[in-house]
Order: sequence, then C-alpha cells, then structure tokens
Amino acid sequence: MKKSNICEQKTVLCIEDEADIRKELVFGLSKFGFKVMSAGSGEEALSLLSVERPDLILCDVLMPDFGGLELLKRIRATMPHLNSTPFLFLSALTDRSHILQGLKLGADDYLTKPIDFDLLETKITRKMELVERSKNTPASADSDSVVSPPTNETKAKLTKRELQVLSEFAKGHTNGQVARILGLSEYTIGDHSKSILKKLNAASRTQAVHEAIAQGLVGVNKAKT
Repeated sequence: MKKSNICEQKTVLCIEDEADIRKELVFGLSKFGFKVMSAGSGEEALSLLSVERPDLILCDVLMPDFGGLELLKRIRATMPHLNSTPFLFLSALTDRSHILQGLKLGADDYLTKPIDFDLLETKITRKMELVERSKNTPASADSDSVVSPPTNETKAKLTKRELQVLSEFAKGHTNGQVARILGLSEYTIGDHSKSILKKLNAASRTQAVHEAIAQGLVGVNKAKT
C-alpha cells in the first residue's frame, strides 16, 4: 500500500459496529498513513466528536443504536464546526434510495462492501485534497466587500437553476427549505447539489459556497454568517 503525502497528516474516524470490519478498516487505513480513530456505535461516535475533530468521517449505514443516516443528521444539526468535514458512507446496501437519501443529507460519497481499500484510499485522499484546496482559496472576511464579477466561462459552468440553488445554499438554507423556496422537490435539489459540487470541484456544500464567493457567483454580503 502506497502512502500519499496528505495521508500522514490527516485523521479518519471509522464508525462500524462489526468489530472485525472495524479492525480491518483501522489496519488498512493505518497502512496508508492515516491516523485512525474508531467507534463501534453512533453514540460512541458522537461522544468522540464532542472532543475530537477528524479530517474525514467514514461511517456504516446500519448500526444497532441508530444508523449512519441519523448520525449524519445529528452531526449536521448540532456540530456546525464539522460542516466542512467530508462524510463517507460504507455499507453493503446498494439500494438507490439509501444512496440518494445519504447524499441529500449531505454525505460526500458512498462506498459499498466488500471493502476495496485502493478505491477507499483514493476517495478519502481526493476529498481531503479538495478540503485543503478550499481552505487555501482566498476570500474576504468583510461582509461589505465587493467581489469581482464572474467570467463568462465561470457562468457557463452552472445553469441558471443551479445558480439559484447555490444562492440559497449561501443563505444557509437546507435542501428542504430550498425546495420550498424554489417550488421544486428535495430530490431535484439533491441532484442540483451534486452537479454544483462536481462543477465547482468541491467536497461539500460549504466548500461550494466558499468557491462561489471567490469566483463572484455569490455575493459575500448575501451569504449567511
């Protein structure tokens, strides 16, 4: 297993209720150079996250106390400091509805078991690189700052509807709120969100908003602080 430079500086939290799989994850990711924390349940994960701040969270979907979907909801609702932390689901479930539900809640990716460690390492490293790139994107902290207008090339990346959705994201609205404001379904907003992240090369909605502000797609004074 080849180590990536970024791996040696980053921490991954693995949440998996099956002890054998959890040990396999810890061992495999450690081999790639990641620092790895682990939790065997949603409650244990929440306890860890109250005192630790991992660089990425890898979580099983189905667990005895409450599943990964519920855990993601709680993290996004009560731990705003983790909003930009990539969240990946790992599960034997391949049902499209579970995958879509996780993505709509703000998950960054979804991997299926059995574990392909090369693919897992590639996806984790990619997400972390995107986070680092977002952190290094210059943006003014002054809410009254004037941003440069977007170029035609940048505008062309996003459709008119995607720009509307992105503008609502910048105001801090959830998928459900955006759906109601624009008169669309949450499913459609989820699809627009995925397209926006891809086009802006962002790992999360927060990073997409930061990138949009930097490119002048969204005014800083419109973003929720």
